[in-house]
Amino acid sequence: QRLTDLSAQRLVQRGAVQEGHGWRFGHDVRLNSPSPSYYTEEQVLALLQRIETPSLLIEAEGPYAWPRDPKWWTARKAALRGLQSRPLLGGHHLHLDEDTAPKCAEEIAAFFQAHVSDWDEVELK
Repeated sequence: QRLTDLSAQRLVQRGAVQEGHGWRFGHDVRLNSPSPSYYTEEQVLALLQRIETPSLLIEAEGPYAWPRDPKWWTARKAALRGLQSRPLLGGHHLHLDEDTAPKCAEEIAAFFQAHVSDWDEVELK
C-alpha cells in the first residue's frame, strides 16, 4: 500500500483522540471482534443481485491497489446491476490522495448529476 504524506496527515487528524496526557487512534471497537454474520459467496452474490439502484464504484488500480481475488471481485461487480466502475491509478485512500481526490470528486458529482432525477421520488431517511 502507498500513502502520501498528505493522506497520512489527514488520517491522523481524523483518527487521533486525545486521552489524558497522550493520544491514541480512535476506531470502532467492534472492528476487533469477529463479525456477527458471515456470508457464503453465493449469499453475497444473491444480495448484490437484489440491489436495484444505480451504483458507483471508484476503485484503485495499479501496484498500490488493495489486493483482491480477481475471480470473486469480477463476479461481485457483475452481480450488481447498474454498476458504474471508475478505476483510478492509486492506493486504498483514493479520496484522500491529492493526486486522485479531485478525480474522485468529479466522478461522484457526475454520477449524482446523471442520476438525481432517478432519486427525486425517493424519500431519504
